[in-house]
Amino acid sequence: MKDPSDGRAVAWLSRRSVLAVLVGFAAAVGLSAVLLVTGGKVSGQSGPISAQAEPEVPVEEALAKPQVPLPEGMPTEKPKTIGKPLDPLSGEEVGYARGLAIAKVADTGERVDGSAGLQYLSTDLAESDPETPQRAVTVNSYDYATDELVTQVVDLQSGKVDTTRAKGVQLPPSKREVDTAMVRLLADPEGQALKDDYKRTTGVALTSPGQLDYAGGAWTADEKSEGGEQCGEHRCVFFQIRTEDGRGLIMVDRIVDLSADKIEVIKP
Repeated sequence: MKDPSDGRAVAWLSRRSVLAVLVGFAAAVGLSAVLLVTGGKVSGQSGPISAQAEPEVPVEEALAKPQVPLPEGMPTEKPKTIGKPLDPLSGEEVGYARGLAIAKVADTGERVDGSAGLQYLSTDLAESDPETPQRAVTVNSYDYATDELVTQVVDLQSGKVDTTRAKGVQLPPSKREVDTAMVRLLADPEGQALKDDYKRTTGVALTSPGQLDYAGGAWTADEKSEGGEQCGEHRCVFFQIRTEDGRGLIMVDRIVDLSADKIEVIKP
């Protein structure tokens, strides 16, 4: 069961599935053009393509604010009522689990913006042994200091937190990571192809992420990839992009390596 505040779904796709995903995406949102990339793997995306359509604040303004360990007002006290092992997670349970997970690692690690702490990704209902069911929550984060996925399983009854780290495992990026990647792309000379396509399509210059409707996924290189060979060990983001009025843009061959802070060009 997903964190009720997080609608992202985790989906692992083989290299051969990339073509089907992009074609399906084009059909679903009416893209006029999609550049098909044959190398690498993708793991989910940050949300529906409309997730960026009406941001509460401009992306640049949101990214200028320091990241905080928990959303403002999120409850962190132990809930008076804890659900059964397979019940959907409540907001109180999610807040309690995230609070315990953060306390376990303190300010260790590094987020995508360079600040101290782990980059939060998602919260799920942890798998439970049918023989000895327990009410537990999995909190997933990323540590940019070590390029590791940090998985913390929190037992809601006892408050015990088990933490494991893994390299080369890339869950779908958070909204903060996707927005950061887009800002970096637009500021880089490699983003000129997107700006040119936007100008041809709309007749106006592209100067801000707020002019786009986009989603991002995690990109992992495989043995046939040409370009972005470190993606997988590094945290890399690819995009699916369209204009605010729904016109598709050709922009699938530029991958943002957030770990190395550079843009990779993936050759078909």
